[in-house]
Amino acid sequence: MRKPADMQPSKVDAQNPTDTSSMNVSDSEPAQQESLQQPDLLQGFPALRDALIPPEPEPVDVHQRLAQSGVLYPVARVRLDNTLPHLDRTFDYQVPAEMSEDAVPGARVRVRFGSQRVTGFIAERAEATDVAKGLQPLLSVLSRIPAVSAEIFDLAEALADRYASTVANVLRLAVTPRVASLDKQYAQFLPTFSELMGLPQGSDETSDRAEDRVSESVAEDDSDTDHEPQEEAPEELPAGDSPSLTDDIRGFLLGGFAPYQLHPPVAQVSAEDSRAFSDYENGAEFLEDLAAGSPARAVMNVLPAHPEFDWAELLAIAVVTAAANGRGALAVAPDQKTLDRLESALKRRVPAGAYVRLSSSDKPHSRYHAYLKARLGLVPIVIGTRAAAYAPVANLGLLVCWDDGDSSLVERRSPYCHARDVLLLRAQATDAAALFAGYAMSSESARLVRTRWASHVRAPRATVHEFSPRIFSTGNDYQLARDPLAAVARIPRLAFERARVALQHGPVLVQVARSGYVPSFSCQRCRMPARCNTCRGPLSLTSGASVPSCSWCGRLAQQWRCAECGYDQWRSGTVGALRTAEELGRAFRGVPVISSAGDHVRASVGPNLRWWLLPRG
Repeated sequence: MRKPADMQPSKVDAQNPTDTSSMNVSDSEPAQQESLQQPDLLQGFPALRDALIPPEPEPVDVHQRLAQSGVLYPVARVRLDNTLPHLDRTFDYQVPAEMSEDAVPGARVRVRFGSQRVTGFIAERAEATDVAKGLQPLLSVLSRIPAVSAEIFDLAEALADRYASTVANVLRLAVTPRVASLDKQYAQFLPTFSELMGLPQGSDETSDRAEDRVSESVAEDDSDTDHEPQEEAPEELPAGDSPSLTDDIRGFLLGGFAPYQLHPPVAQVSAEDSRAFSDYENGAEFLEDLAAGSPARAVMNVLPAHPEFDWAELLAIAVVTAAANGRGALAVAPDQKTLDRLESALKRRVPAGAYVRLSSSDKPHSRYHAYLKARLGLVPIVIGTRAAAYAPVANLGLLVCWDDGDSSLVERRSPYCHARDVLLLRAQATDAAALFAGYAMSSESARLVRTRWASHVRAPRATVHEFSPRIFSTGNDYQLARDPLAAVARIPRLAFERARVALQHGPVLVQVARSGYVPSFSCQRCRMPARCNTCRGPLSLTSGASVPSCSWCGRLAQQWRCAECGYDQWRSGTVGALRTAEELGRAFRGVPVISSAGDHVRASVGPNLRWWLLPRG
């Protein structure tokens, strides 16, 4: 710094350099600053100082590291099993060389996310990444099975956008929990990543690593595996020495035909079944378009009491028609009872190996085995409850839903989607045919007809009147004038007469409001309801000779008396199914009466049975 003129040294001072008093002020400043510095506490310990103060990390060249790994498509984009909305996207991970052949798109993997180890599915493999920092490697490939197809990934994204949810929530509904023993059994049939991409094959050691890695993943984490008891494996597993099956599955995953297309298990529809839709307007045309492979869409009103073809027969015929022409078919039922009826109708037309069922009531081994058969294209037909709407059916050609107005088709967990909406999105995305059938048309199905997205298949009015049951009212003014006691009688005279005539032709169904024998009773004198002395719950009778007991706490009411008037006689307030069956047995001597309620539900009855009693629901 240039000093002012008054601070410049004089000539005398310049000629006497040894005079310390005339030393330059600027020469003494470094010494003063050095004397004022804090002494270094780590002086003499350079190694310890370097350890406590690490050097700055060198910048990582991600692209160079990926290129040096020697792996083609070294980036795996993973969908994490995490339902947080801000994590609803794919994350890039580096594929180690020893996992490259197993990490196929759709496979289940384990990765490190932050301080946690989470699972996910590989959405795709890429050559490069946009991440600036280094990529975390995949920890393990839990299964080589490509459990999630590209169609299901697209469907999950569409449903997440539609219902304001995340893809992880949809995938939890779509993908069945895995069973590691089945993964290991099917791993031998699957192609490697190099085969899927048409890349040069690696060494024999790399190509033979699939089975070992599945075993390692099972031993590493048992929490992702649904283990079943040993006696729960009655199904026939694929034979390991079947070259035909191996070639068929590999060819399908490589983009060829599905195994069921190469070896059709379904025969053509019989002539008798082909006339099942002839009673409906536009019905025969819909079946013809379905047989031709056209994406026909229809909303069908089924006749309530057809003597030959009920709703289960119609849906089974439509499914078999699509499967017989090399297309996959998916049918969804609202509950377990309707699913059993549909399966019974399907068994009469196709062999057992031509279809699988997906239901939450099935055991884990059977359910996952059915999922794998559908994913690998081994079966053309899949039936099930609402979770089956996501089933990965190969070459999907028909989507069927029975009674889409049933609330059981609405998912109880996020994203709370309706099975009908899932099927509509899949039909639109895959250009597949669709059939929504029921006894009555829901408002959503009516909108499909109104917008001409689907045609209306229904029977003419005269046919509906012919096949509809005749209904008699016993409570109108005309019947009460003929039988004044019909308002208070257990079985009105008109119902009694009609039942006697109907018994000559087949079973008679009687539906009552309550189950049990006498669900509640009251005092015969003052009409005060009978209550428990302990918890004030209603008293009931389980049989004619039983002691009254509380429906809440179960205490017996020995020597019951009315709490108001002290009278010990009672009258029934409501009568259950067992008491009604007892009364019908006395009225119709020699006629068997079957009760179906509670823990003894009868799904069907034979022609020899006459009375069949059901409680409400």
